[in-house]
Amino acid sequence: MNVKSCMERRRSNRKRRPSGRIHKFLNLTQRGTVVEINQEFTLMIFPISPTQGAFDFLIYYTANYSAQYIDEDGMEKFGNLLISLPNVHSG
Repeated sequence: MNVKSCMERRRSNRKRRPSGRIHKFLNLTQRGTVVEINQEFTLMIFPISPTQGAFDFLIYYTANYSAQYIDEDGMEKFGNLLISLPNVHSG
């Protein structure tokens, strides 16, 4: 899964986007993991700003167990997952 990070200040500017963020690969599971029916994988995320209306996750996969960035060799995009956020101000 692609995660935008602004916390990495030591990384090369080559990885930094115009927004100042770095798109990193977050590994939720690995090849060979036995997954049961209805088994959940959870992740705690927060909106970047109070006005953010959705999370748009870019889903990637790779055979590389130590992948960190979505532009690495062997990284393949699987698709997108768009999750709309409720408007907490509209009641």
